Amino acid sequence: MSSKSLYCEYGFLEDFSKSCPEHNPIPIGQDPVESWRKAFQFIYYSKSTSYIGGLPSLSENDYLKMQKENQLLWLLIKGVKTSKFKSIKEILNSDFDDEKTNSVYLTTETKRGCVELSKQYGVLVLGKQDLLDFENIFKERTISVPKGQKYKSWQDVEFPLYANISNAIIIQDNYILSKELNKDNLFSILEVLLPERSLMPFHISIFTIIESSKAKTEYENLINRLKEIRKDLPIKLTIYNVHKDEFHARRILTNTLFIKSEIGFDIFNKCGARMETDVLYFFPFFFSSETNNLVENLIDGIRRVEKRGLTYEFNYWGEKGRDNRLLSFLKSSTPR
Repeated sequence: MSSKSLYCEYGFLEDFSKSCPEHNPIPIGQDPVESWRKAFQFIYYSKSTSYIGGLPSLSENDYLKMQKENQLLWLLIKGVKTSKFKSIKEILNSDFDDEKTNSVYLTTETKRGCVELSKQYGVLVLGKQDLLDFENIFKERTISVPKGQKYKSWQDVEFPLYANISNAIIIQDNYILSKELNKDNLFSILEVLLPERSLMPFHISIFTIIESSKAKTEYENLINRLKEIRKDLPIKLTIYNVHKDEFHARRILTNTLFIKSEIGFDIFNKCGARMETDVLYFFPFFFSSETNNLVENLIDGIRRVEKRGLTYEFNYWGEKGRDNRLLSFLKSSTPR
């Protein structure tokens, strides 16, 4: 699995290095030392795919002085690739390619500024306090959904606050379009995951079993229904036909979230959850060996199906130009 890039402003790293709990306790409702340590590791171990902007011109003596007086900052910038950008806004307002639409951004922007940039571009733009609240952003989590009315739809499931901060989504479920109940569940999930608006078209790719004779009508119906729930969001939809034995698990991947439901996504009806399931989600940036395998398995499968769709027209439906920026990023990235 390839890593996302991390774009950091020098000012962010400077402020972050000074926020070490030993010198400046963090006012959040969790262990400040542990939270700060995880945030530090997040930045430090991302250095192979990190870029820093706004770095002042530093001589060898300046680096030696920094190593002595602020070793944390020295560790964070040592080995990081330098870039010409001065602020995160400069990157986001310039050419926005597949790699940048799947990156994470660390900035000195205000909380309000971070939220607005995240919504506009569908990427995580984090300030210092956001990153220090590490557990609520990056922690892997499993939600147990019991049978009954505790949860009445996917909108009731406790997804993270950034669930609708994205610009592309891949949905892999063999039966998500097979009947109306499944489609209702699909749109219940999309109500959670789709942003209200975006400066760029939102890309949706669905990998499912679908009859060629019904695919065109199904595609048109989905487009119309998407326009109903997100009238201000430009959407580009593609559907790929899969073979029955290609996938068993049902998964969703955005550029900020991976979701897996043990028994599928068609669990809700008018009476609530018609069966119990466990819903796993995590931010697809760093992985344990287990979560890495989950993502790798999904990516391998969708790459294979997409390639077949490019060859045989009856395996693919959508607009000309089959681009999904998340798919393009996954295809072009170098495996670990």
